Amino acid sequence: MSSRTSLELHLDDSIIQAARATGLLDTPPEESFERLTRLASQLLKCSVSFVTIIDKDRQFFKSARGLAEPWQSKRETPLSHSFCQHVVASGSSLRIKDARREERFRESPAIPDLGVISYLGVPLRSQGTSVGALCVVESEPREWTDSELNTLEDLAAAAMTEIELRVTSGQLQATVQKQNELLGMAAHDLRNPLMVVRGFAALLASERSGLPESQRKMAESIVRSTRFMSSLVDNILDLQALRVSKLSLHLEQLEASQYLPPILEANRVLAELRGQQLEIGKIEPSTFVADRHKLEQVLNNLLGNAIKYSAPGTTIRFQYRPQPRPQFEVVDQGPGMTAEQIKHIFEPFCRGETHGQTGVGLGLAIVDRIVRGHGGSIEVSSQPGQGSQFTVILGNEGNRLHEPG
Repeated sequence: MSSRTSLELHLDDSIIQAARATGLLDTPPEESFERLTRLASQLLKCSVSFVTIIDKDRQFFKSARGLAEPWQSKRETPLSHSFCQHVVASGSSLRIKDARREERFRESPAIPDLGVISYLGVPLRSQGTSVGALCVVESEPREWTDSELNTLEDLAAAAMTEIELRVTSGQLQATVQKQNELLGMAAHDLRNPLMVVRGFAALLASERSGLPESQRKMAESIVRSTRFMSSLVDNILDLQALRVSKLSLHLEQLEASQYLPPILEANRVLAELRGQQLEIGKIEPSTFVADRHKLEQVLNNLLGNAIKYSAPGTTIRFQYRPQPRPQFEVVDQGPGMTAEQIKHIFEPFCRGETHGQTGVGLGLAIVDRIVRGHGGSIEVSSQPGQGSQFTVILGNEGNRLHEPG
């Protein structure tokens, strides 16, 4: 008897790549393909039918009817058992009346193991390349007619339409993903220059700059424009973060008395421009571990919301507590929230209904993800008309650096 290797064809790598690109290998049964094998069995009056996708050393049954066990449950066989590999290699249909009487098939283990005596198969193509086959099988000799072949080819055309839809959808998703990545990188690169422009414009707009009022008003226009631009950039980055299944953190040890003041000073200037006061509790020298940029995003979001939703003349308070775990509190005198609103504020695209502010409601969803990524939690205390308090507590993951690996 010939060796198993001699029964396996050497398929071109382009065929294997095209087959894998369909995204069908090792996927569960689906009604669209189950319907095709069901129709093939009914129309051609066969007990066995299947849709195969060829891989490097196996054929995978995307759909199969009437196969003996264990093959029906395994949903694959080695290529040594595959007649479909010949259909794929040639790119044309294959009719076998009695495999036992044909030299290239008579030693195939598919005859005793799968009961393949007669076989009719047509290729399934993806973007012009044969990747599998739709076939019917009988356990006794059978002469296949041209009409039966035409029927199977019609059913195969429906299968190929389904395959092409999968491939096209996958390509579109890959393209969109690439575009999103490029957009995210561009947004990230824009963020820092915008923050610099906004910070200096805010300083020029303040009374302590010594500029005439007319010039301070021009600087205020720059602040408003850069604030709007920054919100657009943040929304792009926030959308990117929501698409990522796993948050990537770059943890480092931070000294609170050095890390926090620049962030707080920038927000103090913004508060003063709105006629508000930002009170900052004493920051004792202490260290904690966090992602520098993502924690800054959390603090800027919470302080920015407090400034945005608080009226002129009100006070916003910030307090840092190093023990027992790093804790950051932001308390405002804004409109407050109901218990029902609090339940949903960390959901993407959720925004307050009465605040009259622009935005898409992603900020707090990102804050929540970042804090949880640090192994921490965020607590909210609020009542309508009495302001809100947000408390971020970093967890164990935010108190130590991980060893590599």
